[in-house]
Amino acid sequence: MTYFDKPRYIIIKHFDILPKGIQMGFKRIFEKTYHSYRYIILVNNLTRLDSAIRSRFLYLRVPLPKET
Repeated sequence: MTYFDKPRYIIIKHFDILPKGIQMGFKRIFEKTYHSYRYIILVNNLTRLDSAIRSRFLYLRVPLPKET
């Protein structure tokens, strides 16, 4: 496996505040480029994420760090 065969990672923060039309545009990009890119989308509110996009991702909930 060479460097060019490895997937590249793209992180998108605050994806949930994007309008539904733009989210659906990203869905099309996700579908076209899944062979060479891996996407990590960060959201604060999962309910504002379109269900078609939610079905294509794995959920990881990371709690806020506790103050000591």
